[in-house]
Amino acid sequence: MIGYEYQGTIKNTNEVTALKTSILLGENYIPILSKDILNKFSITTFQDAKRVAQSIGEQNKAQLTIDLIQKHLDKEIKAGLDIVKINWEANGKVFTSTCIASKDSGIVYDNMLSNVMLVKVSTTINFKSAVPSKVTNSQTTMLDLEDWTSISWYRKDEIIASWLWGSERGNAWVERQVNGAKSSANVKSISDYHSQAFDYMTLGQSESQCTVQEGDPSTGPFGSVKFIWGMYLASPTMDISMTLKNGAYKFTINGLTSESHNSGVDLVTPSSLN
Repeated sequence: MIGYEYQGTIKNTNEVTALKTSILLGENYIPILSKDILNKFSITTFQDAKRVAQSIGEQNKAQLTIDLIQKHLDKEIKAGLDIVKINWEANGKVFTSTCIASKDSGIVYDNMLSNVMLVKVSTTINFKSAVPSKVTNSQTTMLDLEDWTSISWYRKDEIIASWLWGSERGNAWVERQVNGAKSSANVKSISDYHSQAFDYMTLGQSESQCTVQEGDPSTGPFGSVKFIWGMYLASPTMDISMTLKNGAYKFTINGLTSESHNSGVDLVTPSSLN
């Protein structure tokens, strides 16, 4: 982004209609997400995106992206919103985009800003529990005369999405923790467990889930817990969903703009704790 110019407000329904048509003109530019490289985009026009997609048998995906943009515009663009022309330079190309914004909520839609997000994916591993557990006598029936020390297993998987200028746009994370104890004879036991999931996305979509499957038993020296988790962040013009199927979260993804997703399965037994 190399500059911008305020154009005024949308005055009536005729201007709404004209503006939506102009945003989807074939010569306008849109970022296309790389399938293989994180945070890698190509900048192309709508008409070129459709041409390339057709050449590789993905013309339906290109049309779906345009249809999703049209659906978003139909829902969000209305009289009273502000119009800002944004100037861009990328890969030797100089072009403009039309940004629709609200004084109250910020960006409503822009072909570039809405559909680009920079992503960081991380996993945090920490075996030291922030909340040490206490093993009750009911969980240490055979070993209650021994000394026990607190042990734990912890994972947090996270996706952070940022705007082009670096500030946070969205976040999704799933946290799993299992607490237990270890005897002086090095016998490990599970005492309790919990999970949390959180997500939000500014101008876009998000979801995070964690399903817990308890073993039989789930606590004690022979206990086990399985965490099945998944999450995603996506631009408003992606068609994306997440479903628990056959013991794992599966994703259905269509469209050419930005998304990031992650999922996994953790089976935790007493031997996993440290």
